[in-house]
Amino acid sequence: MLRISERIDRALQPLPAESRQHAIKEIKDELEELFLSLKAEAAPTALDYDWGPFVRRVNELENEHRFLSVKWLNETKFATEPAMREALQIAIKDGILELYNLENPRNPSFKTTACKLARSDATVKKVLG
Repeated sequence: MLRISERIDRALQPLPAESRQHAIKEIKDELEELFLSLKAEAAPTALDYDWGPFVRRVNELENEHRFLSVKWLNETKFATEPAMREALQIAIKDGILELYNLENPRNPSFKTTACKLARSDATVKKVLG
């Protein structure tokens, strides 16, 4: 990104400083959005996806909390991180996370769906060693 910004700055040198800075900001914003969408496309469904950050983060959360509600992870903990929310769904589907039910601490009439790392899963073993 820095290299691209420098090249654009050089190419726009003939423009007045204010116009050049505005153009650079617009281009940078557009590139950041593009990179985010490309990252999302190469997310957990890609064969070479790096599960390390997700598995380590869930492992840390497991150590900090008694249990991890899927709803809480999705709507609170990962609410501002689309890539982590997607990884959560794929990890459940692919067996990286195991689901289980437990009594809902706030409303005993409805079970809570919780999750934990599938410690026997090859991906989890590879990341955590």
